Amino acid sequence: MKRILLIAALTCASMHAGENRASRLWKASIAALGAGLAADIATSAGRYETNPLLRGNGLGLSPTRALASKIAPAAVIVGVETFILRRNRGAAGRGFAIVNFTSAGLLAATAVHNTTIVHIR
Repeated sequence: MKRILLIAALTCASMHAGENRASRLWKASIAALGAGLAADIATSAGRYETNPLLRGNGLGLSPTRALASKIAPAAVIVGVETFILRRNRGAAGRGFAIVNFTSAGLLAATAVHNTTIVHIR
C-alpha cells in the first residue's frame, strides 16, 4: 500500500509547472484513480469474492476477470478522456477530474470494505 501511495505522489510531483490548473488536476485524478484500483484489487486478493462476475474457479478473485472488469474499463475511460481533452484543448479537464476523483473515492471505500471480508483458508 505504501508503494501505491509513493507512486501516486511521484506521479503528481512530476507534472509540469507550465500546464494549466485543470490539466494538472486531471492528471492528479488519474493517479488517484490508479491508486484506488490498485487498493481495491490488492485488498480483494485472498478473500472471498461476493461478486459472482469476479469470482474464479474457487471462491476468490479471478485475476483475469478483475483485469477485464476493473482495469480495462478504467483504461478505456482514461483513453477517451485523453482523446477528448486533446481535441478540445483541455476544456473538460475539471469535469473529468471530478469524475475520476469520485471513482477513486468509491474504489477506496470498496477497498476498506474488502478488509472486513474473511480470508479464504
